[in-house]
Amino acid sequence: MNSAVQLLMNHGVAGLFVTVLADQAGLPAPAVPLMFVLGSLARPAHLDIVTSIAVAMVACLLADLFWYQVGRQTLIKRLRGHGVTLQGSESCMRHKIAAAFNRNADGVLLLAKFIPGPNLVSPLAGLSGVKPLRFLIVDALASILWAGSFLTFGYCFAQRIQACCFHI
Repeated sequence: MNSAVQLLMNHGVAGLFVTVLADQAGLPAPAVPLMFVLGSLARPAHLDIVTSIAVAMVACLLADLFWYQVGRQTLIKRLRGHGVTLQGSESCMRHKIAAAFNRNADGVLLLAKFIPGPNLVSPLAGLSGVKPLRFLIVDALASILWAGSFLTFGYCFAQRIQACCFHI
């Protein structure tokens, strides 16, 4: 067996957690290719695909909750830093942002995972006043769909991915 396959079988889930966390935090990390490969290794029952999806979801939630909190705190700090009175301005600005974002917040949160690049939706959700529980539920569902689709893709095309990447 190829040493790369052995490495992924022994440490793939831990590597998946670190890679997805880095990717969702905004660092250049190959989360999607790794999910393809790990999904392909689940095919011959080397790895548990459900565990992989759960690990990727937890990593996504940790990064997204961080960015959500950044969004919640950013508006208040910026307004205070510019000497703006927070009573009227903050509520007016939050209301305008919330109205624009909340019309389609769930759909935006679900689709944003599939758009490559920095995670701008989680801070926007925090900035617009999306309730934490609602954010957590929708983001968890989005994370499951995101990780599940790439891992399942790898699972379905296991023979081709393994032949291409590992020559097994």
